Formats: sequence, C-alpha cells, structure tokens
Amino acid sequence: MNTPTEHDTTAVKTLLDHYRLGEPLTSGRVGWLTNDQKEKLRQLWAMLLAEMETSEPVPVLHSLSHSSSDDTQAEDLSSLSFEPLVPISNGNEAGGPKKPSPWWLTAWASKPAPTPPSEKDDPLRTETVQQRHRSTRAKEDLVPTTFVPIFKEPLHSRSFRSGFWQAATQIGDPDSWVLRFLRARSWDVAKAFDMLKRTVTWRVGQAIDEISFFGESLLHNATMENGLAFACTEDKLGNPVYVIRVRANVARQRNIQAIKRFLCWQIETSQLLATRSDGKVTMLFDFSGFSRENIDVKLV
Repeated sequence: MNTPTEHDTTAVKTLLDHYRLGEPLTSGRVGWLTNDQKEKLRQLWAMLLAEMETSEPVPVLHSLSHSSSDDTQAEDLSSLSFEPLVPISNGNEAGGPKKPSPWWLTAWASKPAPTPPSEKDDPLRTETVQQRHRSTRAKEDLVPTTFVPIFKEPLHSRSFRSGFWQAATQIGDPDSWVLRFLRARSWDVAKAFDMLKRTVTWRVGQAIDEISFFGESLLHNATMENGLAFACTEDKLGNPVYVIRVRANVARQRNIQAIKRFLCWQIETSQLLATRSDGKVTMLFDFSGFSRENIDVKLV
C-alpha cells in the first residue's frame, strides 16, 4: 500500500479556494513543512547564525531616543528615510520603454504645488501625541522615556543579532518569521538570506525597535485622531482587517515624514494582531468621500 507523503494534497488550492472553504493557509508554514522545506529552513538558520557571529554593527540612522523633547521632534520627523528595500523597476533595465505615468498623476504633478506652511507657523503639522498630552492634560510622559535596546546594545548602533531577534520574536515563533522570506523567494535559500539581511539592516537604520517602544506617543497627533487607518475585525481566514480611510489623508495637514513613521508603526503593530494568521493582514481601502486633496504624490 502506498503511503501518502507528508501533508500531501490532491490539488493545489488557490487563495480564493481557502476563502470559500474558510480554511487558513498552511502550505510552507510551521507544522506543515515538507522534508525539503525543513532542510531549506535548516540551511537558512545556519547562515543566519553564522552572520550573527561575524557581521559588523549596523548604524541607527534615525534614532527616536534623542527626539523626545519638543524642540527636536520636528527635525527628527524630517529625517526619516522610507526608501524601498528593493528598487522598483521602470522597464529600462531590460532596454524596454519606460512605462508612462497615469494621466491623472501626470496632470496633478504638472501643476505647481502650493507652498506648504512653515512648521513654525503651523505646529500641528508635526505635533506628536506626547506633545499634545503635555500641553493639555498632564506634565508626565505617556511612556517611559528611557529606551534600552535588546541585549543592552548602544543607542547609535545594533548588531545583526539584535536586529534579527527583535523582529523574529514579535509574533512568538522565529521560524514563522524566517519562513516568510523563504516563501517570498520561492524557497531559494541564498535569495531569502539576502532579503532577510537587508530587511534587518533597514529595520535597524529606521529604529523600528524604538518606534515600537515609544508607540503612539511620538506619532503625529492629528493623524492618530482622524482615523486614517485602524484594525476592526477579522476575515474568514482569521486575518486582521485594516481599514484605510483615504479621505483622511490630507497632505497639507501634516509633515510627509510624519505619515511615513505612522505607517511604520501600523505595520509593526499589525503583527501583534496577526499572530494566528502568521503575519498576514487584509487591507480595505475606503474611497468614500475621496477628493483631489487626498492625492498625495510624495507618498505614492
């Protein structure tokens, strides 16, 4: 009698099939790995552990620990980098023609942009939740003001070990986080390692661990109050559903860097709600009330 292979299925189910049946995704996840996938996971872990022993410290480019005071917050917000980890292709690499921009975006970008108000003239564009709390409710801070990195490393840099474990343990099982990169790179161990290493480097540079520590206190107060994005329920697969109310995104009302930090915080905290769904979330964009002032070319 033939013995079926581990977790063998007669047909590959699509994502739509999983939603129709209400069955969570299991392929390539902890507890549902084939022997070949287990071996690739072991290989990647061996590379990661070796990197922890030999890598140089990664500098923290935009630390928040020195931006807790009112007089440094605006400067810190304007320095936050949000460069993508992987360059976005425009078709020129292969000699092909450059893809034209959508007509509506070209028309919008061709119009002279109005001069944004000065940060000093309109402090609400950079005011954080902490600053609003201090000025209207109490003198005490919302959170502890002393941040200590994992493994008690210096504030100006982190080791690869520190950056990796801070990210890998946020959902409870480090294997689950590492497997994301193997699935994203079609189980190519070398490519998954390169992607994971660059992700850790980016997270350290942007001080994601500090964003998690300070939480809402150093985020833009107006953005937090207008309900731009929030989690409200779960879908059929148990994924948290995030609603993005596009009409609440008005560029002239806040610093561009403030919204980028808000997005970093939203992505990081979403993982705490997605422990049962292995980090997957469903995003629902609400375009009701959408108008021209909601088109944010810089953010796109």
